[in-house]
Amino acid sequence: MDYICGRPFTWHYSVNQTLDVAQYLNHGLPQSLSIDNDCKDIVGFVVSPLNQRTSDWFSHQNIKKQRALITNICADFSQSTQTLEVVFFKLNHTLTLDAILQKTITDCLYMRDGGIEQVYYNFAGWPTDDLVLTWYASRNIWTQLDIIDFLLSGWILEFGSRYTINDVVNIVEVYINFTDYLGLPTSLASSEVSNYLDWYNSTDRLSVDATGGFNVLWFNSQNTSLQIRAIQIFCNDPSFSPSDAYNLVKLIWPNIIDTSVRQEIQSCPKVTRDHRFDFYIEFFVFLGFVFVDGGMIIAFTYLVWKYDNTQETKRILTPFNIGFVISILSLLGTNIIYMCYWKLYLSLRILDDSTVIEEGFYYILSYLFPAAWKFSYLYVSYIRSKTLLKRVWPRWADLIGILCYLSAIPFILPIIFSIPEFIHIPGFTPTRTWAVQTASEIMLLLLDMILLTAFVKYVTRINIDAGDSKSDHFDAIPHYGSAASGACLLLCIVALTRPLIEAYLPERADLLTGSITVTVGLMHVVSGILLLMKWRLVSRREWSSHPGAGTVEKRTAGVSGANSTKQMINSRKSTQPETMNGMQSQSEIHSFNIVPSHILIS
Repeated sequence: MDYICGRPFTWHYSVNQTLDVAQYLNHGLPQSLSIDNDCKDIVGFVVSPLNQRTSDWFSHQNIKKQRALITNICADFSQSTQTLEVVFFKLNHTLTLDAILQKTITDCLYMRDGGIEQVYYNFAGWPTDDLVLTWYASRNIWTQLDIIDFLLSGWILEFGSRYTINDVVNIVEVYINFTDYLGLPTSLASSEVSNYLDWYNSTDRLSVDATGGFNVLWFNSQNTSLQIRAIQIFCNDPSFSPSDAYNLVKLIWPNIIDTSVRQEIQSCPKVTRDHRFDFYIEFFVFLGFVFVDGGMIIAFTYLVWKYDNTQETKRILTPFNIGFVISILSLLGTNIIYMCYWKLYLSLRILDDSTVIEEGFYYILSYLFPAAWKFSYLYVSYIRSKTLLKRVWPRWADLIGILCYLSAIPFILPIIFSIPEFIHIPGFTPTRTWAVQTASEIMLLLLDMILLTAFVKYVTRINIDAGDSKSDHFDAIPHYGSAASGACLLLCIVALTRPLIEAYLPERADLLTGSITVTVGLMHVVSGILLLMKWRLVSRREWSSHPGAGTVEKRTAGVSGANSTKQMINSRKSTQPETMNGMQSQSEIHSFNIVPSHILIS
């Protein structure tokens, strides 16, 4: 009766129609329950709260009755929120309302226009807040039933909270008790709860016919042994197709706490059938890379032992050797991390799991090891080209060297940004991490292009000026150096697709995995080319030092003698230096000695 009288707008009744209905409903009730006169006052206040007679009547009601009346006015959606705000302001100005009523008005106006999903998106963690209670009480009966359906069918779980059936029932009971306190009807809501509980109590398994929310809420409410049993049942249930099983597991997975339940899911062939092949391909690709790394370490150790093994330790601990070892170890670390990523957490590939702390640990290391490789490669490239830079671009050589060393900063930034992103510090989002990752790739790309240009430019001039005196060392260096730098350029281009995929195609895990795998593969290609270049140069150096192997040197000396007249002319011209774009004159370039190959590779 309070609902009929208090919300005539719900039924689209006039005041007189509402009173007629109230009188009809009162027929046959005991005289003590007859509220004809009270209904008239309620309708009058709800329809005209600023009328002097109705407001005077309102001021003499108890606080509970007043809260119910305020809630009834708030439920009148024929009035805009702005209009009601003015009405409540004037009512408070006239009667000086109690603080409890003022809070009810504030809560009502704040929550009034919120939809079900919007409210629980903001209040999923505290669904019994006073704001939510006022919002629920000011809905009509059918909307209240929709809210109960939303909660008991598990849709609230979409917003990240982990609830069981008992948790949700307790939430709904708080709503029912609050509306009952205000004198609003609760029988339909109680019946709705009973219907849901009957369904939950009668099922012992995950159902292909139920919505995802039903299954998740039911699954959350079971103990570990029953969860494992439910997984075993649906794995062997022919009514679940692999696709249905996969979609269902994706829903229940984020709420699973016990590792034994996770392991049971990971061993379910129906879940992993369509995805395990991809997993094995990726895993064994990185396992193969590990063996490649081991082979490069063995080969490099052999080269150092055979050709650099002297009594002088500094001959072994050269910048090139140190940088190359770091690059190989970085590759090894990268491969192991991705092996662990897919081996230990098959769920990460299949179920997009983000609940284990190890994932964040691997996530950070997946930036650390590639950053170490980038810097070590750039360091080796700079060591390889340092002497050349001073001859090709003498004015800019030192600046380029400084940039190479400072490149460590953009390489480290993705690591720094990934840590607060993992521990959820506000302001650090994946977008920012991807942005600094992109900047680091561009930095590597630009510096590698500069070094490659200088290297090729220098060797080209040597070939032109030296003519037939070109040695095998200078025949090998441009080939291997250009190949390594070219592979690195391709690597940078592929690596730049990773942040783009993560930002704009997050659902395409296959593209992201392919980008990572190709990038790591190109890193191996670059390191392998550098290893081959070292082998070629040190082996040629060893061969040229043997008796009877001086053909190249003799031929070089002969050609140099034939060109002595040209050198004398050029030496006279050199007293009148000419420059172009900061480069030395042809006479100067021709007159300097060819850099020994061991300087380029040490």
